[in-house]
Amino acid sequence: MTSNGAPAGSAEPAEIDTSVAHAARVYDYLLGGRANFKVDRDAAARAYAAFPGGLDGVRADVRQHRAVLGRMVRYFVEDAGIVQFLDIGTGIPRKTAAKTLDFSRPTAVMLFGILHFFSDADDPRGLIGQLMAPLAAGSGLAMSHPQTPAVPSQTWVGAARKSG
Repeated sequence: MTSNGAPAGSAEPAEIDTSVAHAARVYDYLLGGRANFKVDRDAAARAYAAFPGGLDGVRADVRQHRAVLGRMVRYFVEDAGIVQFLDIGTGIPRKTAAKTLDFSRPTAVMLFGILHFFSDADDPRGLIGQLMAPLAAGSGLAMSHPQTPAVPSQTWVGAARKSG
């Protein structure tokens, strides 16, 4: 273990504050990933201790959520012919969309498990509109949103295609 609780041998990027839990790293921990730190694991343990099924129940919900994401990706690729994706909320960005996406071709925008971070004052509908506006006809949007904080496995999932 390193001084911040990260696995030994892992790099600790300077731009990441490892003293404060981050939702993407907590999600990574719940999925069994390695891109998280002790502060993230501790936050998950505290936050989900009282949930139905405790931490194991939340992990099961997170795995189901990830499976739905996989099914949406397969739909867009196999049925809709979309092969480029903009997945908002996937954690620490490595590339910029403007440099990697061809906006003249259909793109699938994925908004899974992030809408609860926006208040009504943030105008989530307007933000989604801004994401979709520059995309080509035939692009798609898939999103999920928990229906109730008390029952995390009850999730709304939807998908739509942009017409030309």
